[in-house]
Amino acid sequence: MKLNLGSGTNYKKGFINVDFDNEVKADKYFDLRKRFPIKTNSAEYILAQDVLEHFTKEDAEKFLDECWRVLHLGGKLKVRVPNINKIAEQFSSDPPVMMKFIYGDTSKSGELGAHKFGYTKEMLIEALAKAGFVIKRVYFETTNIIGESKKVKKKKIDLNILISGLDSGGIGGAEVFLVDLGDALKRDKNKVSYLSVMNKDFNHFLKGRNTYDSSRRMDFVGGYKGLFKFFMYFHEHINWTYKTLLTFKRNGGNVVILPGFTDKIVISPIAAQLGIKVIWIEFGPISELLKRFFYLPQIIYRIVSKYTDLVIVPSENTKRNLIRESRISESRVRKIFCGIQLVKVPKKTSGKKFVIGVVSRLQKEKGQDELIKATKLLINKIPNIELRIIGDGDYKEELKEIVKKLNLKNDVKFKGFVKNKYKEISEFDVFVFPTRWKMEGFGLVALEAMMVGIPLVASNSGPVPEVVGNAGLVVEPNARELSNAILKIYKNKNLANDLIKKAKNRVKNFDINNIASQYEKEIKEIFISKI
Repeated sequence: MKLNLGSGTNYKKGFINVDFDNEVKADKYFDLRKRFPIKTNSAEYILAQDVLEHFTKEDAEKFLDECWRVLHLGGKLKVRVPNINKIAEQFSSDPPVMMKFIYGDTSKSGELGAHKFGYTKEMLIEALAKAGFVIKRVYFETTNIIGESKKVKKKKIDLNILISGLDSGGIGGAEVFLVDLGDALKRDKNKVSYLSVMNKDFNHFLKGRNTYDSSRRMDFVGGYKGLFKFFMYFHEHINWTYKTLLTFKRNGGNVVILPGFTDKIVISPIAAQLGIKVIWIEFGPISELLKRFFYLPQIIYRIVSKYTDLVIVPSENTKRNLIRESRISESRVRKIFCGIQLVKVPKKTSGKKFVIGVVSRLQKEKGQDELIKATKLLINKIPNIELRIIGDGDYKEELKEIVKKLNLKNDVKFKGFVKNKYKEISEFDVFVFPTRWKMEGFGLVALEAMMVGIPLVASNSGPVPEVVGNAGLVVEPNARELSNAILKIYKNKNLANDLIKKAKNRVKNFDINNIASQYEKEIKEIFISKI
């Protein structure tokens, strides 16, 4: 069986001609963006001329996957797409014709005639390879690119991943996510190990997991003391890193995931030299980091960025900042949300207190001070109000001073680090995430509150609105706005219940198993050979 997909006016004898437009002559009519009503492994040849450019990039990928499915092993696919570079060159003096060639002709068939994506020779090769085809020949013909390929059995890619936690300064949202991500990746039979620092909190967090342990933490951007330490132990750290990665490589390792700044500048060149794929995670905006030490980090970052195969970001907020500040091509950047393990946590019945809660590291940028001030504004409006602050950090004593100054000692409770945070969250009547941190990466605690089913008030800062969506009240992180939002939830039970319902529905999008699957898919795609 031979298929002429998207045949249009080019009806071919000896082929089954397929089109979506029932006003043209064809043998079958169906939407090529969806699963073909054709049996698997039933075709020997597919011709798709001037088709891919009419699809979005994502729909084109689905189309090529379907072509691979319906062809039998050894079956051939021939595609033709416009050569954008040649068109721009040949018709530079005739803009109307150039635009028609690039964007399509909608005068007769309307939207069906519009072009939605374009290809270079390299991009077409990559698209075909990602679908599982072996490229036989790609060549230019007038203003077109023609690709000829053959279906082969898809190569199985086994991932052996090393996730670095060498930059970790303690247990926060990033560390929780990295461990949950590794555990989820292992469920799909991938191997996962970690780089960690002996005697650090993160190392204890990794108990029972395979680790490669360093004796000291290196922090290039932590301050002048950290910078001095970095250069003092640089040679020793480079030697340890090389030996560790060599051992990892000999044990079948093929991917490193690097979330920390120092990880990226030290490990990336060595891993690339050893033939290990390099994945960066940038949780939050990096502009503040790159400006330190008279822009030295920016210079080094841009130099070593050539060694990364892929950069994963959890939000559009981080993506925009990264592309602007790093000059990394958007083609190497993927947005994948962070995720959490979805578990059932029963909401406790309300007690005598109306409990406002926050869970995060205690630092000025996290906004706990404004939440304390908001509590003061609510003292006479909400009977038996209590603020519970869960977490530890350097800002704790200053927060206690604010509490003392506002005469709130009986109304604000510092709970410190707790073993079972979900138990604590389940006792809240309102969860508040008041961050104002310019480098905020994601805000996993907001997801945790949504999962438990606690009405959420969150700051209109960084990536937070992307995470929360319509499942919480998003306000400016100041005392007045925070107190107004809390009061609104207190007074309106219907609003509180509506937020809970939306939150429980939205949080399903952040299941760590789904997030890990997205990571796995993107990582495997970088192993596809490019001709």
